[in-house]
Amino acid sequence: MQRVLVVDDESSITTTLSLILRAAGYDVRSANSGELALQIAEDFRPDALITDFAMPKMTGLELAVELNRSLPACRIIVFTGQSQIVEPPGVPMPHYHLLFKPVPPEQFFSLLNSSRATDIENFRTKPRALCVDDVEPHRYSLAKFLQHAGFKVSECGTGSEALAEAAMQPDVIVLDIGLPDISGIEVCRRLKQSRETAEIPVLHVTSSHLDSVVREASRDAGAYEYISAPFDPDYLLARTRSAVQLRYFQKDDSQPSQGA
Repeated sequence: MQRVLVVDDESSITTTLSLILRAAGYDVRSANSGELALQIAEDFRPDALITDFAMPKMTGLELAVELNRSLPACRIIVFTGQSQIVEPPGVPMPHYHLLFKPVPPEQFFSLLNSSRATDIENFRTKPRALCVDDVEPHRYSLAKFLQHAGFKVSECGTGSEALAEAAMQPDVIVLDIGLPDISGIEVCRRLKQSRETAEIPVLHVTSSHLDSVVREASRDAGAYEYISAPFDPDYLLARTRSAVQLRYFQKDDSQPSQGA
């Protein structure tokens, strides 16, 4: 039985991926920081590390380098929501693999069960995003930004259109709050109340509803993230990819073959 250490500062990611791996027959431990992961690895001695790259204090790559010093045979799988290649800093890491979010679970299994060594694996998928904004230039800019980042994007300008489009099961919905017919808060609430759309992650993006009351309402409605302008496009992209990553994990109900 392969021992796998899963590390991500987002607990929903570590919890869900750990459940998927355990169901497949792997012995799994998890941590929400690089520092805790190194402590666990001392006794657990994992055969493979699956770690997010962007974590506070210690990045996933820094964790991989540290773990590689004590466990050079450990397979290293770093997955990231960023766009650039994340390469080891001149350190020999023959079992290093790089994946770009969102990563379907079967791609993790492919690497865990593979005997070949690859410097960098660049698995890219085409997740589907729905952009909802009544201001056409804003919606166009956001849609083009996500398209350039590898998303298939559909657009709409009202809350009622968003509720109808959600039936097509996009992987993520980027939703303005100040819509002309139904507020983005209410749209999110209705999506979360429907069995068919409850698992679709919603990111609220707003340039006008900036107070803490609206932020709290967004969270209460079930939004995955609330992002107010001015925002960093790279942060928006990373959070959108992380939302889809969690979506992929949550809707994976297959039972892959047993780990070694």
